[in-house]
Amino acid sequence: MLQVLPQMVQSVARKGGAWKLHLQFRPLCGQPGNARLAREHAVDERDVLQANVEAGCVYIADRGYERYALYNQIVAARSDYVIRG
Repeated sequence: MLQVLPQMVQSVARKGGAWKLHLQFRPLCGQPGNARLAREHAVDERDVLQANVEAGCVYIADRGYERYALYNQIVAARSDYVIRG
């Protein structure tokens, strides 16, 4: 994923507009997880995360993820979260 990132950025720049890359990364093994490229305001980050919750992960996020159903889903999947309030 990280090797093709420059080509992705060039492609997006040609199309114009602002884009966001929603990437789940596995730092202990250096591997990317799920990834989704979307126009900047087309998708809610919380929806993307909620659709990709996996077991055995620690989810780290900044402010703006105040959604208790998402927190409950992370715990139910046997994962943990650290989210700044």
